[in-house]
Amino acid sequence: MKLNSLALKNVRSHKDSVVNFGKGINVITGKTGSGKSSILMGVDYALFGSSNYSNAEIMRRGSREMVVELIFEHAGKTYTIIRGLKKSGNNIVVDSDNLRVLENGKGLNIMPRSSDIDMAVAEILGIPENVKGSEMFQVISYTKQDEIRKLLEMRREERQEYIDRILQLSKYKTTFENLKSVADYFRNNLNEIGKVEEFLGKEREEFEKLNERQREARAEINDNDKKRAVLEKALNQKENEKKNLRMIINDLKTVVAREREKKSRLEGLKEELLEKRRNIAELDCKRKDVENNINALKMDDGSEKIRKELSSGEAGAKVLEENVKRLKDDEKNIGKIGGKCPLCRQVITEKHWKEVRLKIKNEINIFAEKLENLGSELITLREKLGFAVLREKLLNELAKFDSNIGLLEESARDLETKMASLKINDVNEKEELLEKSENELNFLIEKDRELFSKSKSINDRIEYLNEEVKKLEYDSAGKLKSIQGYELQVKDKDKVSYLIKYLDNLRNYVKDIRSVIRQKFLSDFKNEFQKKFEEIRNYEDEYNVEVGFDYKPIAYTLKGEAVHVDYLSGGEKTSVALAYRLALSDLAAQMSNVMPAELLILDEPTTGFDSEDIKSLPEVLKNITSIPQIIIVTHEELLKEIADVNIEVRKSLACSTVEY
Repeated sequence: MKLNSLALKNVRSHKDSVVNFGKGINVITGKTGSGKSSILMGVDYALFGSSNYSNAEIMRRGSREMVVELIFEHAGKTYTIIRGLKKSGNNIVVDSDNLRVLENGKGLNIMPRSSDIDMAVAEILGIPENVKGSEMFQVISYTKQDEIRKLLEMRREERQEYIDRILQLSKYKTTFENLKSVADYFRNNLNEIGKVEEFLGKEREEFEKLNERQREARAEINDNDKKRAVLEKALNQKENEKKNLRMIINDLKTVVAREREKKSRLEGLKEELLEKRRNIAELDCKRKDVENNINALKMDDGSEKIRKELSSGEAGAKVLEENVKRLKDDEKNIGKIGGKCPLCRQVITEKHWKEVRLKIKNEINIFAEKLENLGSELITLREKLGFAVLREKLLNELAKFDSNIGLLEESARDLETKMASLKINDVNEKEELLEKSENELNFLIEKDRELFSKSKSINDRIEYLNEEVKKLEYDSAGKLKSIQGYELQVKDKDKVSYLIKYLDNLRNYVKDIRSVIRQKFLSDFKNEFQKKFEEIRNYEDEYNVEVGFDYKPIAYTLKGEAVHVDYLSGGEKTSVALAYRLALSDLAAQMSNVMPAELLILDEPTTGFDSEDIKSLPEVLKNITSIPQIIIVTHEELLKEIADVNIEVRKSLACSTVEY
């Protein structure tokens, strides 16, 4: 893979930057914090999405969207990867409108989803399904800060772990440990099978006991069924006897009840007749009292005649009262002497005034006397009217008494007729027979209760036994299933033993595979290291370098004496470290069945180097001819001298720009 260009829109400090890469050595320089590492982050995000970075970590603060577009060549074709993010509320999400993969300018037919883009990139680069793409990229093409120096300074255990990670030997270690867990699991099973064999005998004994109890319970059920049949026959016979007795009792009760009802009715009629006679006597007594009161009043005039006389008298009294009132008004209206008389319209003299007043007073006295006499007469008429009304009321009561007495006499005669028509028969014999029948019925009912109680006890016992049989059957079935399960476990005892032996052997094979792979890799790595070292070394060096059995670089003088790599010059140490890293990249590509690295990214490769190491690095990098494209991110101005393409990143007002 060779990078052509990278477009960054709102990626960290890059608001709108385009980075064009070329063949050979591309050196990206800039001050600390200028945005150099953001370019490598953009490459990583375009290829592998957010597997190494969160959305918020890569998107420029305050922006609403972010787009990364990477164009690269691989296997003779040009590919364009476009990925984007956008703000959705308070969250940052994948922008499906900016998710595309183009091959030679033509879009691939894939869904706009991050997972589909990841799969397309993995297929293009030939990354196996069981390998994480970003990790493979870092092993083959990407060298982190300080990694070159650390390759030489690692302890033996660290270096072995680093190599194992490249060889993906962790999966064999995991398999080795998992096989032990599986083997231990089956060993525990084998121990359990031994315990099961002990349980199996006990379970069979309990199973036989359950079956024996079932046979006993069923035999008892059969016996109780026979007893129940006898009791049911006796109950049916008693039921027929009770039915016949109830019919006889009902007939007797009907006869006795009818005669008792007639007798009761006759007694009621007698009582009713006696009551009517008493009522007639009481009414006759009251009638006589009323008749005596009428005779005592001694008057013949009716109330109507008296009312007319009273009305006429009251009208006369009203006229007299009006005359008296008029005369009194005239007396008040007589004016003073010298004025006109209101009665005769003459001039009032003293004599005339006295004569008129005297005349008025005489007339008032005459009318007053007549009014007094008429009042006495009216009082007498009102008293007579009260007696007349009372007499008429008493006469009405007398008529009612006569009518009621007549009705009672007639009703009494009807009762005497009904009493005469009733004939009462003697029921003593019937009552005795009824009492005897009822006693017999009660006796049968009591016997029924006893039989029913026995029948219920038998039924309860049968029900209990049936439930017990069901439970026994259920327990037996469970016990049988348990026995069968135990038998299957015991049956598999030999298989489990064989499987444990097989798993132990397999663990040994896996352990041996790790050793074989390490030995094979060590041999290939030694050869590959020598190739890379010979490619980039300076032939004026006074030392040869080989890789030891523990992957540790060992230097030899021209006389063959072994010395520590720390005794090498800065250039020699840098050549060893780069050769070591390039050899690992090529072998990792071969083991993963992907194309050898055409791209080498060095992120701050001088970190941890002394001044002599830094001075020697440009010459070493120029000697690398097997990798068509090298991208170096650095703050060392010295490396710009060897660059085929110089890219400088500047930052102003929180915004990064790219210059060439």
